[in-house]
Amino acid sequence: MSYSPHRARAASTPTELSDLFEGNGGKSYTIPILPPETPSSSKRSAKVIEKKESALSNFYNEIFQPSTVVGGFVFLLYHLVFCMAQASAITRPNATGNTVGPLAKMASIGIIFASPLFIFSVGNAIPAVYPTSDLFLAPFFAQLAAVIDEELAKDGLENDDVVFLTTFTAITSVALLTSGLLAILASVVKLANLGAFLPYTVLCGFFSTIGLLMYTLAFSIDTGGMKVSQVIFSNDRALQLKCLIHHLPSFLVGTTMHYAAPKNPFYVLFLVMISIILSYLAIMVTGSNLEEARNEQWFWRSTDLEYESVDQWDPPTPCGLYHSLHHKNLHMKAFKAGIPTVVALAFLYLIRCSLHAAALKKNIPNLTRKIVSQSPLTPSPFPRKRQDSTQKTKSEIGNVTLQKILATYGISQVAAAITGGLPIAPAVAASMTLFKLKAEATPPQYFSCLLVGIAYLRNFDIVGYIPKPAFSCLLVLAFLDMSKKWLIESFFNTRNKYEWAVAPVIVIFAFTLGLLNAIIIGLVLSTFIFVASFYRVGVVKFLANGLTLRSTIERNTRNAELLDQNGDLIQVCVLQGYVFFGNANSVLSYISSMFDDEDLPDEEARLLPPLPKHLIIDLTIVSGLDTSAIDLFREIASICTKNRCRLYLTGLTPDLKASLLYAGVKGSSTLSYVSDMDIALGQAEDTLLTHFCKVEEYDRNEAISRRRTLSYSEDGFRYALKMIDQTHFTNFEMILCKLEPHTIVVELKQGENLFQSDNNRGFYFIEFGRLRIQRDASVSTVEASMHTYNHQASIGQLNARSPMIGKQGALIKNLVEQNRYNEERTFRLTRIGPGWVVGSIEGMTGMRSQGVTIAITPCRLHLLPYHKVKELEEQDPFLVLNLLKMISHLGAKRQERTIMHLSNLFRILNSPAPLTHGKIERLTLSRLQNKF
Repeated sequence: MSYSPHRARAASTPTELSDLFEGNGGKSYTIPILPPETPSSSKRSAKVIEKKESALSNFYNEIFQPSTVVGGFVFLLYHLVFCMAQASAITRPNATGNTVGPLAKMASIGIIFASPLFIFSVGNAIPAVYPTSDLFLAPFFAQLAAVIDEELAKDGLENDDVVFLTTFTAITSVALLTSGLLAILASVVKLANLGAFLPYTVLCGFFSTIGLLMYTLAFSIDTGGMKVSQVIFSNDRALQLKCLIHHLPSFLVGTTMHYAAPKNPFYVLFLVMISIILSYLAIMVTGSNLEEARNEQWFWRSTDLEYESVDQWDPPTPCGLYHSLHHKNLHMKAFKAGIPTVVALAFLYLIRCSLHAAALKKNIPNLTRKIVSQSPLTPSPFPRKRQDSTQKTKSEIGNVTLQKILATYGISQVAAAITGGLPIAPAVAASMTLFKLKAEATPPQYFSCLLVGIAYLRNFDIVGYIPKPAFSCLLVLAFLDMSKKWLIESFFNTRNKYEWAVAPVIVIFAFTLGLLNAIIIGLVLSTFIFVASFYRVGVVKFLANGLTLRSTIERNTRNAELLDQNGDLIQVCVLQGYVFFGNANSVLSYISSMFDDEDLPDEEARLLPPLPKHLIIDLTIVSGLDTSAIDLFREIASICTKNRCRLYLTGLTPDLKASLLYAGVKGSSTLSYVSDMDIALGQAEDTLLTHFCKVEEYDRNEAISRRRTLSYSEDGFRYALKMIDQTHFTNFEMILCKLEPHTIVVELKQGENLFQSDNNRGFYFIEFGRLRIQRDASVSTVEASMHTYNHQASIGQLNARSPMIGKQGALIKNLVEQNRYNEERTFRLTRIGPGWVVGSIEGMTGMRSQGVTIAITPCRLHLLPYHKVKELEEQDPFLVLNLLKMISHLGAKRQERTIMHLSNLFRILNSPAPLTHGKIERLTLSRLQNKF
């Protein structure tokens, strides 16, 4: 058969090429002829091949390294220690047999099947992850075993190992499956750090309890299943001495580890080896043998580890649970009895995994060597020269999120549940030792799992040669570490010792009422302590009245004097924090005390402030309201209505305002919702001046009087200058009166806009009348951006370069452009009258003011056009200089007022809460306000 490559290459579609082949017996073949590769596709293929060759090269180099073998065998010891400690913690009080062997196999099944998934998922990002059997759940498994054994004993099945193992495996699988699915769900819904939602002292009590349970397990291993309480309250002195002798080596080695491990994690492995060596030396010195030491419970006996199941497919065989369930070996009563423990296990283990995942994430920098970037040119796929296994790109090391780590915890638990094993978790402490041995790559970790599989097949016969203190000392170490971190250090880190006391309370109740019940009690106690602390802080941030706190509206001398005399008719209360049932009643007591009208002696009656006409409650720094607080504002509104006092609620967020409106706290003639406190102060001052002090009526009368006695040009301009001098204590009247020939009289009716035409630009000197300068709120970019970006997303969920942010920026620009000259949505900048000049900012800087000037009362102004000022600059520069000096002086006065109001704002934010508890009477209120 011959083949013509030229003719075949010319075809571009599948074609019968019978004429290209000879000697094929007359058969024809249809083959697809692909188009030639483009340069880009060939480059991509080369990169893929290069990447595969690089991966094979790294894998080849890492497998055949001494660190792989050393790391695998070293961590095998850790695996054996944790498996045996896990198995020894699970006891059956009513059974005569021993199930340490099958339970150790269950622990190893989790290592064999779940650990590779963990390593595969995050092993490249987290050096030396080294997952092994998790001893954290040993107390829960021990409780489950005791519950199952008790139920089996009621039916006479306490020695039926098959039923026990089937029931125990089934209930642990359900617990791990529930916990694993919750962990995966928590990683998806951004609750990876779930432990942060619990009070710190509750976590301290929780982990302190687990640490103490670890110690009881260590004691049980050393003493052959004896409990601490049994030995302490026993009258058998020989038994107590024997237990002390068996447990003392573990305690001493574990304590030494506790103090030596921070200096060098390798000391942990070293001390384990020392304990093994010393055990054999003790056998040699005493002249005994290994079998005698096993009989004295210093070593595991072969009978403790051997287990012959009735059916080889039952537990602890991987996935043997399903075969045993098919043969109805599950004890349903025992299974149901363990459900409460399963709930506690799933919930608490989720929190533990959350905290452990965060600790694992923080430990990555400690396990990362100096990163060496790989050359773009990959060497031969199987080089003979050794390469450093730590040569990884920055994207490979440490580039893993907390959500992914927590999801990996969940996946490993699901895998352990499916195969019938016990859960695994990274050994953070042991990883430091393996890292120092340069065994932080994935091959040593896979190799250690393989060695555990070999130990499983040999029924853990190697364990019979390792003394028990080598296992239990690690549990003692865990007890000391957790007690120091979560019980002792938390005592010094917590200033409120009542708050810290929750931790030992949880520890005490955990051994009497159960761990889950103890956690619930701890949460209740922490809630009460938090409410009490929050109540002591106080919900009222600042107290003031119209005498000490003014709006930014400009007032003439007469109006300022009226507010100085009657400002205490305006009461201001600034709230802070979260208003809830614990502190809402104190606010109501304070507000109701404003309207107390009791018979007092004359001396005290003179100190009482008057009944307020305006009440401003500012909620700018309030974070939230509960239902009782919403009802509080309804009662406050009712009190104000009854006493003819107008209520202003300021600084409300859209959510808080919506909550109040939904509850029926709606605006009325006596209740107003205002955006900020300054606007509310201005409205209260205006109402006070208008209806209580009758200033607008006075202004109208003054305007009528001026019209009757003066002509338009007689001395109105000089009168305006005179009012400036009187208001600001200056002396410009005699100098600036020369400007009168250049001025134009402007008459405004009530409600008329000063700037009807763009031609009327200049300095307006006010002779009489009142004007209101207001501005469109939407022309401010800051205001628009605050409104647009006000959403509930946290900063961690935002992307600064996302299309959503770009659309919001475009929306802000459109809002500014569309509303630049819109005068419907306005807020008042100031209110001015005689003694002030309109147009000073534009005249001094050249910037067109965005404000709108409206006449409140009939007004007469004297206009000095800007073009006249320019002409006078050449004719009489001295006159213009004095004019600018006067305008600068007015601007400085305005700046002084601004600084004063900023000082008031600073005083509000930094003032201590004046309310602590109880009811404040009007007499006490007056004394408080005199401090400001």
